[in-house]
Amino acid sequence: MMKALVAIAVVCLVIATLPPIAFYLHFKDTLEQYQSKIESYELQISELQTSSKIDEEFKAKVGEFMWPYPYDPYLEEPFLVTQLGWDLHDSRDIVPKSRNKFTIYGVVWNIGAETAYNCRLIIKFYIGPSVMQTSELNMRTIRYWGEYRINKSNIDCDIADAVTKIEVKRTWTSTP
Repeated sequence: MMKALVAIAVVCLVIATLPPIAFYLHFKDTLEQYQSKIESYELQISELQTSSKIDEEFKAKVGEFMWPYPYDPYLEEPFLVTQLGWDLHDSRDIVPKSRNKFTIYGVVWNIGAETAYNCRLIIKFYIGPSVMQTSELNMRTIRYWGEYRINKSNIDCDIADAVTKIEVKRTWTSTP
């Protein structure tokens, strides 16, 4: 009789513990999948918040460039922004064709609402506080939300050995 009671108790214990264990094992993978999705969504939210912060920082930087304007000019007229790089090759450059040359490259974007005409980059070469040479790089007309790529444009710079400062300014007109 005692063996029968122990057997019944073991069977009852097995019946009582197996369903929760089976339930846990079955839904463990599903739970991990949901946790993974939640982490993915949290990461996306974090990236969006970071992107929003970057957008705000960009707007602040653009605002610095547009400080003199009483309104946002890119909403009503052309507005050029640049991403440029350059090299100044002096008379001692190892490539003879590059000697006394200013090489400029990069992209100019028109983020304004209108087409920019007569687009130019004005390049000033200084020796100390004095402007010693001024050169221009003429670009084509840049449509609104268009771009102009500068692929290593070489400009003569006879004073390359003595240049202490280079200033690049973008200019354009709103009419042809």
